[in-house]
Amino acid sequence: MIHYPAVVFPADANGLIGVTVPDLLINASGGTESAALADAALIMEELLTALARDGEAYPEPSPSDEVELGNGILAILSVRHGQSGAHGNETGPTEA
Repeated sequence: MIHYPAVVFPADANGLIGVTVPDLLINASGGTESAALADAALIMEELLTALARDGEAYPEPSPSDEVELGNGILAILSVRHGQSGAHGNETGPTEA
């Protein structure tokens, strides 16, 4: 498994919850926290799969205590990875 810190932001004026994965330059959103995290995890999985397919190294995950949270909360996104790329995902907010 590879784990990247993410930041979950409160709903905006349109009711969308935002999620960023700073190490991978991912921005995602959803109507619920679960939907936003799932969207970010899917994007992350697709990105890591493409990197593996192209023979490129994954960016090194930042230590979670170094992630700028602003008004968000810390979450850790995880995907399984192997020789054929990333597959499967797990998401969940964590206590900072």
